[in-house]
Amino acid sequence: MPRAPKPKPPKVDRLIQRPGGKLWKKCQNNSCPRTRPVEEFAPRSASEKVLAEFLQAILDYQELQMPCDRATIVQHATAWCDHCRDSKKRSDVNPNNKSGKCRAYLHELRATEFRNCVHCGTTRCIELDNVVSDADRAVLYAEGKVSVPKHHELSEYTWWARPAHGGVEGMRLEKAVCEPCCRMCHRLQPTSDAGNRVDPSTLPPAVDQESKVDQKMYKKRCIATKRWPRYCYVDRRKRAIGGCENLNCLRDGAGNGRCIAGVEPAFDWDHNPEKKKKGISWLCSHLPANMPEAEWKAIIDIEIADGECRLLCRNCHHEKTHLGMVPLYA
Repeated sequence: MPRAPKPKPPKVDRLIQRPGGKLWKKCQNNSCPRTRPVEEFAPRSASEKVLAEFLQAILDYQELQMPCDRATIVQHATAWCDHCRDSKKRSDVNPNNKSGKCRAYLHELRATEFRNCVHCGTTRCIELDNVVSDADRAVLYAEGKVSVPKHHELSEYTWWARPAHGGVEGMRLEKAVCEPCCRMCHRLQPTSDAGNRVDPSTLPPAVDQESKVDQKMYKKRCIATKRWPRYCYVDRRKRAIGGCENLNCLRDGAGNGRCIAGVEPAFDWDHNPEKKKKGISWLCSHLPANMPEAEWKAIIDIEIADGECRLLCRNCHHEKTHLGMVPLYA
């Protein structure tokens, strides 16, 4: 069986304790000399639950000095202070530097050529999807028709602004091998995570000593055998609901808002963030392979029930998570 992934090493504790239990931290930006209160290293892009946990751990540590609270602070604190993060944000949008020019070009693309999904025609939640295989891309790179040997998202304009990546000209070359695709349709493309879902019955028959003869196929077969039944069970749960539960959904994307056979990966389980323990896809991938079917089904059912999950299309789920849209449920 495939080995379990190695746990990530814990973050280095860079906190400095001042009199009264106050915690300070040195900013890790090399050009910043500041040592500031740890509150200025709060994770902005994290969920409200993580931010609340971080701030509560600071208060608890000042009162009780518990190692568990300090570990929570170290885990969630950012590397840069508020001042450096704000300064970088202003620099990234400055239209006179490379990053600002790449950002302006990205917005121009989104407003013109990459406005509508090529599959369903919607204008919301558009991603810039790579449509060239690795083999074809190697040929294009050798001919100088793309500026980087491996595809990188066009939306990360600060990455393209680096000198080695070509700036606006590099983005212009990359645009030729991309197409606009909404999050729902993109999820169903072979290049997405859902494209890696493999039915073990479609794989060639196993050979003797496969783990030694063809280790890549052996690992692929083990992963498919473990995950495929769980994906099928979750897909049946999605089809039973029938579609996006947001009454204000535009019914766009794959299936026009209906969860039918073949488009189940285009729908997400939206948890109550205060009650979420693990994502459903995480459970499908990481529960032990030798766990009895009845047991892993029960775990998934409990997570859906206790997490107060609602089924949303990926477009609505993205708008709720990142754009502040509030779904209307029956």
